Amino acid sequence: MNCEHPDVELDEGQKVCVCCGTILGSHIDESAEWRIYAETEGNPSRTGGVTNELLPESSYGSMMMRKRTPGQSDESKSIGKLSSWSLSSHGERSWMGIFDAIQNSCARIGLPKAIIQDACASFKRVEDARKTRGESRRALMAGAVFVACRQHNATRTHEEVSGLFHVSIRALCKGLARFQSEVSSVLNTQLGIAERICAEMNVTESERTQILLVLTELPEMEHTPKTIVSGVVCHVLKGRLADVSKVSGVSSVSIRKMVEKLNTGAIGV
Repeated sequence: MNCEHPDVELDEGQKVCVCCGTILGSHIDESAEWRIYAETEGNPSRTGGVTNELLPESSYGSMMMRKRTPGQSDESKSIGKLSSWSLSSHGERSWMGIFDAIQNSCARIGLPKAIIQDACASFKRVEDARKTRGESRRALMAGAVFVACRQHNATRTHEEVSGLFHVSIRALCKGLARFQSEVSSVLNTQLGIAERICAEMNVTESERTQILLVLTELPEMEHTPKTIVSGVVCHVLKGRLADVSKVSGVSSVSIRKMVEKLNTGAIGV
């Protein structure tokens, strides 16, 4: 049945004309729905769609959840986990395991949820990422986290990220090569490391500003970002070599070589 009126509303799953009351057809609501069966909360509530863009095929269905109370057995946790896996499609279960591994690793060093989500999204965008195994997969996961941290100005060093996923720095660098389109400049890495070293060493605001200024004026160098930052910090502070080495994890010999280049003007600063 046709109706020329433009105004239509949804009433009990049917499209109804507001002007003449003509039923124009049925409407299937595919949005997410929550139903609370707890004894203390008998009022069911409804929410909007919560489709997971990373796992679209697993975003439809019912999920069993539990309240975390002291002394509660692990049976309900096991049931909820089983429900989660049974809900996921067969083709997305491997993705779910990878995303769980990234989330658990990032949680150990307190990375926020936004970084975790971006890392998972970056990993999934890599071609043939799901087919990798062993260290190659862990290196890709580490590369995704490294890139996500840099994009959120929460830079972590190569050593920190590689240790988090138990891979060598060489393997991490190979993994990062798959994310070249998303990797920003090396300068962002240096500034992030400098901010963290300054915070741990309690430098003054003027010293911090001078350190960041020197870093922005440096040309490209063969040293690692952490060695460059450590040398600049030691150069600006006029000493405290042992403290800088302890905080940064760079050897005193490497820092001293960098400081000598800065003091002699060999790098044009």
